[in-house]
Amino acid sequence: MTDATTTPQTPFVLIDNRRMYHNLEVMSNLCNDLGLTLRANASVHQRSFLAQEQVDMGAVGVSCVTVAEALRFVEAGITNIQIPANVVGAEKTEALTDLLMMARVTVTVDHTVVVAGLADAAGRYDLSVRVLVEVASAEGRSGVSPAEAVTIAKRVEEEENLHFAGIYMAPIKSKSYKRLQETLKLLDGAGLGVDVVSGGGTGFALMAPTMPEVTEVVSGRYMLFDWESIVRGWCHPDECALMVKATVVNRPSSERAIMDAGWRILSPFGINNTYGHVLEYPHAVIYRLDSYRAYLDTSKCREQPVIGETIHILPIRSEAVLHLADEIYTVHQGQIVLMA
Repeated sequence: MTDATTTPQTPFVLIDNRRMYHNLEVMSNLCNDLGLTLRANASVHQRSFLAQEQVDMGAVGVSCVTVAEALRFVEAGITNIQIPANVVGAEKTEALTDLLMMARVTVTVDHTVVVAGLADAAGRYDLSVRVLVEVASAEGRSGVSPAEAVTIAKRVEEEENLHFAGIYMAPIKSKSYKRLQETLKLLDGAGLGVDVVSGGGTGFALMAPTMPEVTEVVSGRYMLFDWESIVRGWCHPDECALMVKATVVNRPSSERAIMDAGWRILSPFGINNTYGHVLEYPHAVIYRLDSYRAYLDTSKCREQPVIGETIHILPIRSEAVLHLADEIYTVHQGQIVLMA
């Protein structure tokens, strides 16, 4: 899992292994207790070695946004794949057929045009594709109404090489729950069996006991969490395993500090007027970012940072930081080492 390396220069992304394995165990136990299948949203980190940790700790497989991304995980040995997005166009459906020859793949659809494209591609090679119909959540993303879901499901069932496996919704929240229930009722009335009700998101796991129709939770941030997860009540601060290590490089005034970690590593996302949480100075506020610098208001801190001090920042969104980072580090036997 790790390779020894020289201590990296700040800023760099650091994972606390103890917290990470704790989070994996907690989510696995929660899903087991609720009778839920857990699927890891590997698009959050896009790294096969992290996905393998999730599978080793209870995830049935991974969810990937694109066929190309899914192929990387299959080549790494993970062979239970969900693609919760329309696969559109001859080039992509052809790539999907390659994937189907190597792995168990489930795709989602929300339009009959997409169904036709999948059927044509699968029919050329006599392959079978498991299909979930995406039902629109209250967030206004992709997906269809309950009635439209039935129409699309019937269209899927008409195709010899497609199998209607169930429905998908993300995120699943209390204000979307009635729509999910209505869809299941209509499908049942139409004589269409449902094997899987998939979706959710990291926060959904906390609501799952009140929504027993859901059979599979798709979650990504549960492995590492982030400051937004803490703000939304999805985890405790000591469960956040992902952080950015940075150095204080300037003190332009007694109430301000500048760190060498800008949006190129922290990402430009903010929440509640801050761009991250500094563990060593919890009352400080990161009020501004540029490409390579973070600007810190320390006016409410009893103790003040000093130039040259290294600090740890909990980023707002883990997936954004992981997409920006080329390398991730952890601590192994007291040494900072590269994860691989």
